[in-house]
Amino acid sequence: MADEHLSVKKDLIIAEYNAVRTAASQKATAAQASAAAYFTLVAALVGFIASAKADVRLLLVVPVLSAAFGTTIVSRYISRRVAFDYIHDVLRPMAADLVADPRILGWDDYYAAKKRKTVLHQFGLNSLLPIFSMVALVVTLPRLSSAAQVAAWLFGLACLGGLVVVRGKAGHTSGRLPALVARIRRRWTERRTSDSR
Repeated sequence: MADEHLSVKKDLIIAEYNAVRTAASQKATAAQASAAAYFTLVAALVGFIASAKADVRLLLVVPVLSAAFGTTIVSRYISRRVAFDYIHDVLRPMAADLVADPRILGWDDYYAAKKRKTVLHQFGLNSLLPIFSMVALVVTLPRLSSAAQVAAWLFGLACLGGLVVVRGKAGHTSGRLPALVARIRRRWTERRTSDSR
């Protein structure tokens, strides 16, 4: 009976691991698609303006696009990071306890230790979004000629500020995770001790 219980626990951990990995992979794919769509839109807009078919003030759309796509990309990044933290901090210790081998489910740590970070990776592809917004705001500022255009420029500035705040908070989200991990570990330990009785 104890072996059957152990087998069920192992199966549940593997199933949850696969589900979390799949969700993280989907978030990464969606973030990449969002980044590709953003850069395509900005390139098309710049090309349209460069061909003299549109006014430079059309660049006021860039901060709005940056804020919309940037917050989406950051949100997906946070979700993906939380998923990997969950695997590392919750599922891996549970699996290691069950099989008495701390090396289990160690791919993410191994990959993180071995992969080479490029300059682009360290700079952060997502840092380009605020830079594009700043360039658009600087280029359009001297060309504003009406109250509506000034209002649009200020809205773009607010979008840029919002994007910078969201990106800044993204680095602090992992602070909430340890409390969640501690609560899950406590429940896991309580269940293990009650099952062994």
